[in-house]
Amino acid sequence: MYWDKPHKFWDIRDDGTIAGVTEQLDVEGVLNAADDTRDDLPPGTILGHVHLSVSDLAYTRQFYTTILGLDLKYQFGRQADFYAAGLYHHQIAANTWQRPQLPKLSTVKRGLAGFTIEMSDEAFNQLLGRLKTMDTPFKELSPTSIRLTDPNGIPVRVSI
Repeated sequence: MYWDKPHKFWDIRDDGTIAGVTEQLDVEGVLNAADDTRDDLPPGTILGHVHLSVSDLAYTRQFYTTILGLDLKYQFGRQADFYAAGLYHHQIAANTWQRPQLPKLSTVKRGLAGFTIEMSDEAFNQLLGRLKTMDTPFKELSPTSIRLTDPNGIPVRVSI
């Protein structure tokens, strides 16, 4: 869970990277303030960003920047990368904190079942062009939706 400061307070560097601050969340305070006992997310909930446990940042970075077209917004040494489209600190983060040689996900292991990235028509068509040029495998789910797998075995659905 997080709360963003207004853009005018962000530390945006000359090269476009956005340095962030992480502070501990008052989990007990949030839970005590809850007005119901849901065990799921309400309909229409949109997650602001997702953090991925990965084994290799270089391969992950190549996929999310060169193939998907996201910008590398910030690097936390050789431990974590933060990717985003547009003027935002990150929609996707990747880190090696769990362990350096994390195996690829398989369909029989626990982990993230996948996530969806929504793009504009133009960005989606540019992505299709890159996928074909780079001979990157993907599955067309519909004329406006595809599925591909990142270097860590995480399914990524991309749609308009």
